[in-house]
Amino acid sequence: MHKLIKKARDFASEAHYGQLYGDDLPYTHHLYMVDRELTKAGVRSSVLRSAAWLHDVIEDTPVTQAEVRREFGAEIADIVQRLTNPLGGNRAWRHSQSYPKIADHPGATTVKLADRCANIIHGVRTKSSLVSMYIREHDKFLDAMLPMSSWQLSPDTDSYSKSKYRFHGSVQKLRYRLVIEIMSSPIIFGWHILDNGPAVDTSEFLLSGHDRKSIGDRK
Repeated sequence: MHKLIKKARDFASEAHYGQLYGDDLPYTHHLYMVDRELTKAGVRSSVLRSAAWLHDVIEDTPVTQAEVRREFGAEIADIVQRLTNPLGGNRAWRHSQSYPKIADHPGATTVKLADRCANIIHGVRTKSSLVSMYIREHDKFLDAMLPMSSWQLSPDTDSYSKSKYRFHGSVQKLRYRLVIEIMSSPIIFGWHILDNGPAVDTSEFLLSGHDRKSIGDRK
């Protein structure tokens, strides 16, 4: 594992300590799955994979953007801030504020697509009622992500100069996977074909502690 990604993983694990994803999983399970969706789509950038681990630290923990910038640099801090929903308002209003910022940056768009994929996959497998919400939002969500959906970093570079962006298939792969997961959800067809690959081992990221609070897959 790249040392920057490992640092982001360890930082996020400490920041989210005691928080749950859903009813009984450590929140790091979700962060791991977002990183996994990126790598499955061919993203190897340590900047984007680090941002995947850190994407909820400003929104859901006391960590500030200044702290993320100090520890991980301006590029990662910018992505994480773009992925942070503002306080107040309802879900639709928060998204109206955050989605334009995300869609204006290819790296943030890529991480957000992976985040939504991870949430839907988890929701389907655990029969979460949130899947119906994601289905209702699906078209608007993809439309909101459209402005930068054709762009993606070369998987081997961490440069964030737009002049160095080039077409790559990672965003398209994530968008396609998202559509497939939505269209094959049990709410639409009454059944779902699950990935029969090896189970994800998240034991490395398990948290302990008595004072836990559930955040859940509600992004």
